[in-house]
Amino acid sequence: MRQIRMKTIKTKRRVQPKTTRSNEIVVVYFVFMSINVCADIYFNRFNKLCVTNN
Repeated sequence: MRQIRMKTIKTKRRVQPKTTRSNEIVVVYFVFMSINVCADIYFNRFNKLCVTNN
């Protein structure tokens, strides 16, 4: 966590890396959200199977 924060602080001082950093954040956020959605769907199916079996 500290290394990432140090890198972001260094890149914020420059103008060009700001755009690439923001794009990376958007991509990471999109991937994180998609993983959460997939996990929610998977757990919902798993819970439904458990409820039907019980």
